[in-house]
Amino acid sequence: MAVSDPGLPNVPEELLSEHPHLFAEASARALITSPAFLLSIMVIVGAWGLGLAIIPFQGRLTQIDAGTLWSTTFIVYLGVTIFAAFPLIVYSAFIQRERLHALGDTLAELEHHGWQTLVGDVIRRYGEAFRPERFTVPLFLATLTAALGSVLVVFSDGFAVIERLATEGTISSVLVQISQAHPVAFGFLGAYFFSLQYLLRRYLARDLSPGVYMHLVVRTWIVLILTFVYATIRTPVIDTGAPVWSTDVVVVSFVGGVIPNVIWQALRSRALLLLGTASDDRSNEMPFGKIQGLNTWQQARLLEAGVENAQNLAMADVVELMVGTRLGAVRLLDWIDQSMLYVHVGDEIDQYRREGVRTASALVLSFCGPEPTNRDWSDPAPVTPVFRTNPDGSADPKVISNVIAITNHPNFHRVQQLRELAKLQVAREDTAGEAG
Repeated sequence: MAVSDPGLPNVPEELLSEHPHLFAEASARALITSPAFLLSIMVIVGAWGLGLAIIPFQGRLTQIDAGTLWSTTFIVYLGVTIFAAFPLIVYSAFIQRERLHALGDTLAELEHHGWQTLVGDVIRRYGEAFRPERFTVPLFLATLTAALGSVLVVFSDGFAVIERLATEGTISSVLVQISQAHPVAFGFLGAYFFSLQYLLRRYLARDLSPGVYMHLVVRTWIVLILTFVYATIRTPVIDTGAPVWSTDVVVVSFVGGVIPNVIWQALRSRALLLLGTASDDRSNEMPFGKIQGLNTWQQARLLEAGVENAQNLAMADVVELMVGTRLGAVRLLDWIDQSMLYVHVGDEIDQYRREGVRTASALVLSFCGPEPTNRDWSDPAPVTPVFRTNPDGSADPKVISNVIAITNHPNFHRVQQLRELAKLQVAREDTAGEAG
């Protein structure tokens, strides 16, 4: 039996029976009755109920006409609900259709590169990664975090937003009121700004696993804590019951929401200064910044998969990253190949790149030829650019050491094997095209 959807390649019967939920589209009824959906709706309804229960006890609001008050309240809470419901909306769109095609895209990529031997392993890992019950807790926490953050932004000064909108009747008055919020609110806005783009990118890439939501939840709470501490050590410009914060505090809080390391480094530098300790940040050794073609969003995706720097990437399992990140098999191979070179040559990687060597495979190929295991290391004239040889023409011992270390790296032969399979597949397709 084969999968009938035209976007999926044929899948063996045993894999269909073993993982039926992966090859079937979710119905609307199944979605609405799922624990993840129900818990998220409960969070949103609970926020509405709590807010509506508190409003009658607000002294200033009782002076406003009842009809105006409740219509204004509805508008404000509708806006908060849209903020809180965004993670749920993206999940609903993904789980009903895109989840099925996510697997099909990966299987098609394996077939394209001639890596059919990996199909069984990939499908089994998808079966674990996209089990519907795994979404329950992450989606609930994401909705709860978005709801609490939205309340923090809109109701930073109590129900002043509702009062201002009801009396002045302009959206600009609401924005002015929100602009006076605590820096923690701007930290959340920065984190929410990042989350919107991240969820959208992952949805379009058909890569919306439960880990996405957990990553954004943890990231947002870290931002809230960091911005709270940062605001605590900074004093407001005016503090007469309603503090007004300086522009730089607001800017740092928002940017820190997008890039938490901005605030973390500021706090860390302040702590080191107070302790009289020289700054020596070893936590960012082998940073991703040295890997070409790896942007901020892709770095966040690898971080979500537990790959925190280039050293981790050099040791990463290719198949696991293909399934867990959907960043593309060829791109992952290239990044891992670059990381292996970076791990062994360090900051000298820039010099190697100027000479046209940007990956570990390229170094080994240019230095040893296609058969590194048969290399005679006593040969005084290897095929290398000038900068890797001594003036007398002999090989640089440091480069020899790096090449030997690379060829003994656990991932080197795996990368080479997958590259060779891809080359063979291209050759077969070329041959078939000429024959046709």
